Amino acid sequence: VLNSLRVSQFNAFKIALFWRFRGKKVKTFQNYPTMCCTVPVDVQFVDAPENQYPIAGKNYKIRCHVKGEPYPLIDWYKGDTLIAENSENYIRQADGLFIKNVTEADDGTYKCAAVVMQTGVYKSRNIKVEVQVPPQILPLEPVEVVEGETASTKCAATGKPPPVYQWIKLDQRNDLSSTDRFNVKNRTGELIMNRVEFGDDGMYKCVAENSAGRVETEVRINVLVKPQIYELLNVTEPVTNETRITCKTKGRPPPRVTFRKLSNRDPFSVGQQPEDERITLTQESAIDRGEASGTLHIKNLSRSDDGLYQCIAENKPGAAYRNGHITVWFKPTFNRTRDLPPVWSWDGRPGNLSCLPEAIPNATIVWRWNQVEISEENFSNGRVSRNNFQVQGRSPQSFLIVKPYNEQ
Repeated sequence: VLNSLRVSQFNAFKIALFWRFRGKKVKTFQNYPTMCCTVPVDVQFVDAPENQYPIAGKNYKIRCHVKGEPYPLIDWYKGDTLIAENSENYIRQADGLFIKNVTEADDGTYKCAAVVMQTGVYKSRNIKVEVQVPPQILPLEPVEVVEGETASTKCAATGKPPPVYQWIKLDQRNDLSSTDRFNVKNRTGELIMNRVEFGDDGMYKCVAENSAGRVETEVRINVLVKPQIYELLNVTEPVTNETRITCKTKGRPPPRVTFRKLSNRDPFSVGQQPEDERITLTQESAIDRGEASGTLHIKNLSRSDDGLYQCIAENKPGAAYRNGHITVWFKPTFNRTRDLPPVWSWDGRPGNLSCLPEAIPNATIVWRWNQVEISEENFSNGRVSRNNFQVQGRSPQSFLIVKPYNEQ
């Protein structure tokens, strides 16, 4: 009796017969014709992963390597639909199903079915195919943020599975997820900048990556700086002279600098003023340094030019203001006291004479009686009497108290 055979033993063989003669075991051989035996081998899926991940835009073979004896016939299904042997997109191969130019439409569950016609054995393997799509980043426009504030920008990419993101500052080549003041949301692509600094200005790179590929793009982040006025000096000039008052500022972009006289509502326009050709406003800027200045030039100064002037520095993120003063010197005048009524005195009552001159700088006031200065020196030498005159104040106004003793 043949108990078992291995496939490797499928060769010609002889049958040995044993019998006993006079109590002894005798072996004889009987030759038989050469024979060939085939032993069935069950169907086995040798290389057929249940989850496979082709990449869109490339060719891919869904792996399904099957063994068996006799060798089975293989059919392929997508869902419940048989894939024809003459399909344009699918090519049956001995160890799998070849897909040309994979698209997301090739997603789905495929069935690799093996059948042995001689024995009727049928086995199948479901294979879930998930098409992966390399990431593609949407275009990024330059971003503007303001120094000192919190700002954010977002890098958006498509892809399957959803990509993860990385942000890098190009001049330092450092991963911003591990940098102070920066926060990177690696699942959404958002970059958060806390307490934006002047040095944060520059080029940045966004990287989007998934298991299907990696893509990157660069974007310019412009740090805007609100205007700061760092110099505005008061000026002083005599009447009829000319003067300039200059306001120096910094910011990004360089501020636009103008002036406004505080007594007026509207600022001066750039260039010569249509309503007053004596006054000209000029502007200068240095973009590389982020500095700008404005100069108000006034010719043939008049007393009306004296006063406070406001420097106005404006750029996109904000504005700054500071006041400066133009002082116009002029000699003393008595326009305010020219029409004052005379002072009368009777019965020895004192009279109060007022002197209210206008002058810049303030005038020093001197009183005279009969061409003699009323002063301490002349009180001492007796040219005038202290009993008759008392001076109160010498600048910017003065009062003379007169105690008359006669009509003179």
